Amino acid sequence: MKLTEFYARCWENRRLLSLMLEITYACDLRCDFCYNEKEKQGEHLSLEDYRRILGEARAEGALFLTLTGGEPTLHPDFFAIGAVANGAGFSVRVKSNGHGFDRALIRRLKDEVQPYNVDLSIHGATPAVHDAVTGVPGSHGRLLRTVAMLQEAGIRIRFKLPLTRRNEAELDALFDLASSLDIKLDVMPEISPRDTGDLAPTGLMASREGLRRLFARLHRDPSPSEPTFGGEEETDRMGRELDTPFACGAGLSNLMVDPFGVAYGCVAWRSPLGDLRRQSVRKVWLGPAALHVAELNREAGARKRLNPVLEGEMFCPGRACLQYGNPLTIYPDSVILASLHQSTKKTTH
Repeated sequence: MKLTEFYARCWENRRLLSLMLEITYACDLRCDFCYNEKEKQGEHLSLEDYRRILGEARAEGALFLTLTGGEPTLHPDFFAIGAVANGAGFSVRVKSNGHGFDRALIRRLKDEVQPYNVDLSIHGATPAVHDAVTGVPGSHGRLLRTVAMLQEAGIRIRFKLPLTRRNEAELDALFDLASSLDIKLDVMPEISPRDTGDLAPTGLMASREGLRRLFARLHRDPSPSEPTFGGEEETDRMGRELDTPFACGAGLSNLMVDPFGVAYGCVAWRSPLGDLRRQSVRKVWLGPAALHVAELNREAGARKRLNPVLEGEMFCPGRACLQYGNPLTIYPDSVILASLHQSTKKTTH
């Protein structure tokens, strides 16, 4: 069975496959399109909480774990959490900006966490653009030094690029930079609102011309479609290529937990499923809130298939819920992205 077919079966049977832990909202960069609700207050999960959550998630069948933030390596228990996950048998991915990495940190990362890969955020091919986006002078140079140290240590890297109006002119240069470093570049064309519902970051989404150039590049030089890590991004991307009745994996195979123990169907769909400080993973996963999200996901998939523009394209119910309070609302950016993707595909082939 191909991994993509396995994903589809997990969705159809509501099998927990992927866990994402936002372990902190602390960050040493100042990207103004960041979606985190950094002002959110509450009691952070303890290391013992994480031990229990990870054990319960594995008992439910979860295989893939993403540690993210904020900047996850700033959490005082980052290595302990990663070591627990590694010992429990998770395939671990770390999403980081790489800004504070040094050889000692990387040595511990390799020895204690043993990540499947590290996703590094990149925002420009040149220091001028990257540093302007991060708000921290010298961050581009530090990122490239981190890349060199991770590669020296034999740790797999992937670049993550949120495409914005500020860096779209460097798109080709970014692909060239990634290629020269033998790193896969994943481009995220959609910029999400903040978790508070603030839509300001969406105004930084790339221009239509920038998006056309991105889609043209991807159509000319498509990446292999079969993933090897089953995080929520991969299952969502593969889901739209499969014959499933759902829009994405939220409430079906993915579970996300914020620093305070609140569980969600995914990082974008901020409808609480339960409190993992007081409830077990199983109780949350089988609870009425999670089942409701799964049913709304099915309805969103049906509505997407009835839309001639969105059929076969990506539609995020979480974004719709955050922006309009209704996961079934077709939000404008989804139509813009789908239309540009389809039109560019026709002119490229």
